[in-house]
Amino acid sequence: MQVSMRDIVITAIDDEADGIRSFRLESTDGEPFAASPAGAHIDIHLPDGLVRQYSLCNDPAETNFYRIAIKREPQSRGGSQWFHEAAHIGAKLKMGASRSLLSVSSKAERHILLAGGIGITPLYSMAMHFLSASKPFGLHYFARSKEQAAFFEVLSSGAFADHVHFHFGLETAALAPVLDGIFVQRGSGSHLYMCGPGAFMDHVRTQASRLWAETEIHEERFSGAAAPESADSFRVVLARSGTTIDVPTNRSILDVLMANGHDIEHSCEQGFCGSCMTALLEGEADHRDTFLTPEEIASGQWIMPCVSRAKTAQLTLDL
Repeated sequence: MQVSMRDIVITAIDDEADGIRSFRLESTDGEPFAASPAGAHIDIHLPDGLVRQYSLCNDPAETNFYRIAIKREPQSRGGSQWFHEAAHIGAKLKMGASRSLLSVSSKAERHILLAGGIGITPLYSMAMHFLSASKPFGLHYFARSKEQAAFFEVLSSGAFADHVHFHFGLETAALAPVLDGIFVQRGSGSHLYMCGPGAFMDHVRTQASRLWAETEIHEERFSGAAAPESADSFRVVLARSGTTIDVPTNRSILDVLMANGHDIEHSCEQGFCGSCMTALLEGEADHRDTFLTPEEIASGQWIMPCVSRAKTAQLTLDL
């Protein structure tokens, strides 16, 4: 599939919190970017060939530049390390078109946003959209401390002050009563949006699912869901060629496909971007991604080969 690419340049770098920097991106040809929906993200192609996804954290109406904010991760897979150690003003990169995993619901009468740590980035964009559109919303930002909360000065002052609530230093066990206090004031017609680390997201979803319908909960994860420790080997059949490939316990379907010369589109390799989504023709998948909707999973028609495995001895893919 042909991907539309733009040449971009870093024009500003700012420290937004301890270990978090924002990067202003502009097109090298001076042309504006397409308007992006609140909560959208972009693919950034790094100089070493890595592709990473970053949420846009500027006003969706702003098209002269994009802004991303990146946390320095000790276990960096390349993107965080490059941006914090090698990125500089004037550095040129390539960027894919913006797309959304986390979208504003047109059916919601009120919007409740829950951000955990760096999960603030897509929700910050949403908050700017709701504020400018005069839509009722509340943003609850969970962080270890004020110093580790990105965009704290902006979110704690001015027009945002009446909508944003900070929760600092809470352990996971202390989340339940705080979430209960937030949810009891949710109001009718509200939808919930959340983004953050896996443990935070799992905890919020457990409580939220008792109060909201599945269609009223919207989430984006920056890493795939934790995979079960056990993983059986299985066989994959490529329907178009009839090729059969064995997938061992310690390798992903994507990894084995690539090793055998089948270069399918992929990006995050963690099950949350959707780039490698492949049609499943036969067999039952063990879904370990966070991209597919419950309806898509129930249909049995799709699989994310970067993380998902098989519940049956064999899967047949439309490849």
